[in-house]
This record gives sequence, structure tokens and C-alpha cells, in this order.
Amino acid sequence: ARDNKAVLVHDSAPIVSSRIDQSLRLRSVQAQFDNVLGEASCETSSSVQYIIGLFAGPEGSTYVEVRKMRGCWLAFRGERDAVINAARGLGGKQTERPSAPKLSIPKELMSLYVPPSMSELEDTLERASDQFHSRNRHTM
Repeated sequence: ARDNKAVLVHDSAPIVSSRIDQSLRLRSVQAQFDNVLGEASCETSSSVQYIIGLFAGPEGSTYVEVRKMRGCWLAFRGERDAVINAARGLGGKQTERPSAPKLSIPKELMSLYVPPSMSELEDTLERASDQFHSRNRHTM
């Protein structure tokens, strides 16, 4: 199934838009609302950009459409899930994906580990601080 199909929600547009607005705020998604077009242009902290459109459905219901404009497809799917869940009144969180299995380090490798010295840690922090405060935007 394609991810940009409109989803029918059996609630009025004001209720649906309020739920979506609350979800966007809770998830710190920047949004610009256009009440004339019934759309919101959204951007996440990871630069995923998408548009949420609301359209009148039958008998006071509302169609919700979420279209990706730019950014990671996988991150967009999580955003779309969160918007649709919020519109349906199921909460505005992203759908939980199965996590990767927890891996352990074999004991024979753990015995070989030598932690960095205090001076190595201080040097690392000093370099990170210098890079963080650098005016060179290409410094990583």
C-alpha cells in the first residue's frame, strides 16, 4: 500500500485538526498552518518535510492525507503513523518498531578492553569542545 493515500477518520475536521496539532506540539514538529487550504506544512528536527491535508468526508467525517516533501522515507513513515494515530484519537506517538536484538560482548574480548586514560578523555573533550565552538561549518 502506498503511504500517501488519504485515511478516513470518523470525526469532524475541528476535532481531527486539534488532535493533530497537539501531536505535532508534543513531538516538537515545526508546523505552518494554512486554514484556507486546510493544510499544515511540517518539518521535523531531522529535516523530514511533509504536508498534512484535511478534506471533508461523508457524514461529518474527515479525510487525512500526509504527503512527504523531503527527507528520509523511513522517518517519514514514523511521522505519518503518528499523525494518523493522532487523527484517529489513538495518541500522537509513532508506531513502535521492533528493536534490534541486544548483543553482548564475549568475556574473552571484555578482558582485552583497556579504558582510555584520564588525559585521553580530557583531550577528546577538549577537541570536541573546540570543534563545537568552531566557526567553520564544515568542522565535524
